[in-house]
Amino acid sequence: MTCLEAYIGLADDPNFKWEGGDWNGNIPKRISPVLPKPYEIGRNLPELVFVQLDWGARGAKIRKTQILELLQTLGSTDELSVCVQGLDDNTEYALIIAEFERVSVDVYVGYMDAPG
Repeated sequence: MTCLEAYIGLADDPNFKWEGGDWNGNIPKRISPVLPKPYEIGRNLPELVFVQLDWGARGAKIRKTQILELLQTLGSTDELSVCVQGLDDNTEYALIIAEFERVSVDVYVGYMDAPG
């Protein structure tokens, strides 16, 4: 099952490229907890311009004021609010929305007879 996850990343991460990066894992370092409601992000800030970063991730440049506006609409956790409040007002960040496969793992516990 394919799911979406959204987070804030470092736009100036040296291992990340906005254009011309490797299509396997070209996403910036995560600096926030997961954002709520990733499917609604584009509707709440239509001025954001998302670009394809790798096979399953899109990103948009975003500032702290826009992140705060987004969280007012989507909702926020205490951990996420504290993280965003600590961001620099004048820095540009990367808003990442990435696909991932959710894998279900069934665990079976077997009992063995004790020897003897």
